[in-house]
Amino acid sequence: MTSVVEGLNILEIVTAERIVAQISVEHPRDGGPAEVSFAGSHFEGLRVGGQDVCPVLNSTLLGAGTGADNIQMRNMWPALLQTGQEQARAIVRSVAESTSGNAYEWALQRYGWMEPKRELKKDGCVLCSLVDGVEGTVPGKTIGHFVEIQDFGRIFLGEVIVFPSSIQLAMARVELGCNVHAQISASVVSINGSTMPPS
Repeated sequence: MTSVVEGLNILEIVTAERIVAQISVEHPRDGGPAEVSFAGSHFEGLRVGGQDVCPVLNSTLLGAGTGADNIQMRNMWPALLQTGQEQARAIVRSVAESTSGNAYEWALQRYGWMEPKRELKKDGCVLCSLVDGVEGTVPGKTIGHFVEIQDFGRIFLGEVIVFPSSIQLAMARVELGCNVHAQISASVVSINGSTMPPS
């Protein structure tokens, strides 16, 4: 599944020349773990608040390895879980150190459930991102894969949500918190997690 958005413009704050979201899933005939790839997902000409920004993509989730390393990474599930735990821990810690009150509670509610001892087999759900950080100067603050701008809202980049029967990738998702209240998603793909017909 591939989704391409060109000429993105959200209230002149978030703009991009091109955003590509791509997921491919292969289900082995022997019923083994599904092989997931996000290769090809990327941002071109992303600007936030008029400033060029460069999302730092997670090379593990994008399968940058070659040879034996790439074969090991074809089973993406352990990597998704570990990446989600690391990212959630870093976000909650960073928000706790820099803010208080509602901002901290928001981060804890959104990411706290990805606790370090979490096991994928509990409920099959994982939240993580293809983006580890954002390089560049923005009129706000960046924490991991999201940017928060006062009087605008929060911008989430490369979010991956794993459900028991599907995987969703949203390359750009914005929660507006200004005079316009809305949620906007751009370049979103979702793919099922089982064969059809069932094997």
